[in-house]
Amino acid sequence: MDSTHLKFGAVMLLAGTLVFPSVVGGPQALAEGPAKRTSVMVQDFENPSFPPKVWVVNIPDENASVRLSTDRAEGGKHALALHYRFTGGEGQYLGVPVPVKILTPVRKLRYMIFGNGSGCHNAIYLADVRGETHKYKDPRATTIDFRGWKEMVIDLDSGHETWGGDKNGKIDYPITEVTFEIGQNGKTPSEGDLSFDSLSVDSERSAEETLGSRVSVASPAYGSDVEGDVRVTVAAPGFKSLTAKCWKPGGAFGSDSTVADVPLDARGNGSFVFPAAAYPHGPVTVRIGGVAGSLKDTCYLQLYNRGGIPWNEGIPKEPPPAARGMTLVFADDFTAPLSISSTDPKATYYDHKPPNGFQDFSVHVFSGHESPKNPFTRVDSYLRIRADDRTKSSGLISSLKNDGSGIKVSAPCYFECRFLGPNAVGTWPGFW
Repeated sequence: MDSTHLKFGAVMLLAGTLVFPSVVGGPQALAEGPAKRTSVMVQDFENPSFPPKVWVVNIPDENASVRLSTDRAEGGKHALALHYRFTGGEGQYLGVPVPVKILTPVRKLRYMIFGNGSGCHNAIYLADVRGETHKYKDPRATTIDFRGWKEMVIDLDSGHETWGGDKNGKIDYPITEVTFEIGQNGKTPSEGDLSFDSLSVDSERSAEETLGSRVSVASPAYGSDVEGDVRVTVAAPGFKSLTAKCWKPGGAFGSDSTVADVPLDARGNGSFVFPAAAYPHGPVTVRIGGVAGSLKDTCYLQLYNRGGIPWNEGIPKEPPPAARGMTLVFADDFTAPLSISSTDPKATYYDHKPPNGFQDFSVHVFSGHESPKNPFTRVDSYLRIRADDRTKSSGLISSLKNDGSGIKVSAPCYFECRFLGPNAVGTWPGFW
């Protein structure tokens, strides 16, 4: 599977123009002997940015909570701690989802659970790439009648319950989520604490092949300003070399170019020089990719080139062919201070989906220009809209205001916008 990703902050830069004129292998053969299996850690809960979540069925939301805890841990400093309270009603259970990315077929899944002797039921769900859910139980320990740490071992080749998705009854890789399910003991009210740790799989592939190795950039920072010769430091465990590419100016459309072939050391570390002066002024993206057997990944390093070659910047002097004969109603080249507001009716743009922003969506919600999470910046003659994982924010601008006023045209009409957006699953760079 070809994986692409972008490190936040991601940026979308609207390049100089808003014009509104009107009128998607089989099993590996083994020469001899049994396959060598490697234990691959999928989630050890040591990363403080892991977002603990829990969902509940037939009990109030406040009756269950999860957190990363140092109170007890099996394999490190942290474990995932669950507190629950079942009230004794019918069919009460909860789930603790853990996002994962298991790319290659695996035979066994393992995890540690700190039991409290409550008699609650325990199972896991796996979600595959086609949306089907697979429910498994360790036949030795479907009931938590033990105390202290115990390893659960799930045979993924065993029969199990499935629902949803394509309903083909088999795991379609990659596995995208593992959920720990805890259910009440009969109809007996109970309250207690459980902990989970060391989620791992037995794999016939390396850890990098099983989980996918990512190309990442240590420096410069993603979305940063650069100029002249820039040393780019990369890390790509599991790869032996990478290739860096970037679009070069020239002619009407420019051309793709190879910046460098990058050798990596035994740990997957390396570096190369990006000669920013030979590339376009303004927003540029350096594509850094590699292939190693079944491993594939491309990292998109977005930068802002303070030097470089001015190329195709600004509003075109001549109207585009499709708009010839039309009357220009509105154009914005982003050369003036930004006029974006959630409340000011005199501002040029509204920074939520009208009306009232009730249609705002995304994990990184649309944030206002006047908000502490402001995602908007004017850089030279570009509007930069930053999606930021740290502040959980992103942005949009709308010519239609909250009160229904603003820039509007009727068909037949022509709209044009030039922008550089991130190439990353789950992002929404768009022009409506």
